Amino acid sequence: MDQNEPKGRDWNEAITEASEHVEARGAAVEEAKEKQRPRDSGPVLAAATLILVLSLAWVGFRFQAPPEAVPINETVNLAWFVVDAVELVEDFRAEAGRLPEPGEVATMFEEGTVYSAAGDGYTVTIDDGDRSIEYSSETPLNEWVAIYATSSMEEEG
Repeated sequence: MDQNEPKGRDWNEAITEASEHVEARGAAVEEAKEKQRPRDSGPVLAAATLILVLSLAWVGFRFQAPPEAVPINETVNLAWFVVDAVELVEDFRAEAGRLPEPGEVATMFEEGTVYSAAGDGYTVTIDDGDRSIEYSSETPLNEWVAIYATSSMEEEG
């Protein structure tokens, strides 16, 4: 026999060592493949979908409820109709150079509005059946609004 040839026991050890090396290499390759695989995102998507559905259900529930009632001061609302009527009268005066006759502006006013002119002054009264508000041109409109808004607020409180 040749001296370079391994003997029985050395040969078995070399084969065992080579087999272990191949197995370790295969395990390392599998571990690397496992790390590169995309992770399963199913549980995360399921949780996100559940949160989205619950959020939409909550929003839908909140918007189906009737809105809360807002207290409205009807007297102040009538005052704004007076302001609109006064502005119409003042616009007419600016364009025509005179106050309108009651028939000239009657169709422009809201229902329940009464306009009357006397000399250089006029009055506008609005009556909604329950309340009546009157404006006289002797008082500047901005002062009347300030006085009226303040007095109606005091009536509420």
